[in-house]
Amino acid sequence: MEYANLLLALGGDARYQVPKYSVTPAEVAVLRYLHGDDAVTDIDVRGTLSLGADDEKLRARTDRQEIERLRGIYSYTEGEQTVSRAVSALFGSGIGVTLPKTFADLELDDSQFAVRERKVARDPLDHDNDGKKGGVKNDADGYHGMTVNELRAKADKDGVDLTGITKKDDIIAALELNDAGEAPADTGSVFE
Repeated sequence: MEYANLLLALGGDARYQVPKYSVTPAEVAVLRYLHGDDAVTDIDVRGTLSLGADDEKLRARTDRQEIERLRGIYSYTEGEQTVSRAVSALFGSGIGVTLPKTFADLELDDSQFAVRERKVARDPLDHDNDGKKGGVKNDADGYHGMTVNELRAKADKDGVDLTGITKKDDIIAALELNDAGEAPADTGSVFE
């Protein structure tokens, strides 16, 4: 049986999250029953329970032992009787029940699992995606790889009026409009 660490949103409210450690798939089923389907997040599968584990929480159990453990944790006293509605609703009396052994058995959405790899923002000055600043941005017409002075020279050569246009992206837009057979607006900027 696998075990994991996770975050639990108490009552399904993400503002009140608590960490839970060494949680089994059956316990996740109980937590989802009690707190809502989306209450369990950042599931980080840590390993498999083993018979020789020193830590009681990590020691392997039979399905019946796991159900009794869950009844002990998720129960309350009603009069003189101890009641565990969540465990009873999910697993009945526990006789002949096969519990989920892996988190895959629960068929949870991938968004409920911990992110294994953080995405790092690309440096905006790395134009060719080689991990270093600089380089030439690969595009079909090569305008992004040109300097502002080169773009102005191209505009002069093609007869494109750049009056009031100072930003590189605006100059490129004006050149692209010219290439498409459209003239830039007389306002001085193609974006105004």
